[in-house]
Amino acid sequence: MKTMPGVLSAVALGIANLSCTDQGPKGACPTTSSVEATVTVGSSVVFNWEPKCAVALLLVEQNGGDEWGIADPNLSNSSTEAANKILPPVTYGQVPSGVDEDPPAAALVPGQSYTLVLWKVVPAGSTVQCQQNSENACLLAVKPFQR
Repeated sequence: MKTMPGVLSAVALGIANLSCTDQGPKGACPTTSSVEATVTVGSSVVFNWEPKCAVALLLVEQNGGDEWGIADPNLSNSSTEAANKILPPVTYGQVPSGVDEDPPAAALVPGQSYTLVLWKVVPAGSTVQCQQNSENACLLAVKPFQR
């Protein structure tokens, strides 16, 4: 069959691409211990990160206080990867479906400095080395930005 080598090459290429990334279904990144966060400031503030791993908690802080937070509603009772529901990009103040907001978004003041903080839940028994751990929560990113 003349098309078989082409099909096999395409399948092999697809498998190779999948094996080079730890992005699974719906943004699962079980072996990722950090992400590269970016903040785009314009008429709105947009948070993005690579790889596009789902996270369980996104915080915007200023001077140690939370200006805005979104998280899985059962995060305090959940220790499973199912809590990782927040996918990039996220616009400040816009709550994605399936997550809760606490605290509600405070106004970001132009010229003021803030920090984006991203956490994910890792599998039980994971050996992923994170910037910081809290039980099986893994700190993925801390990104300062200015409004």
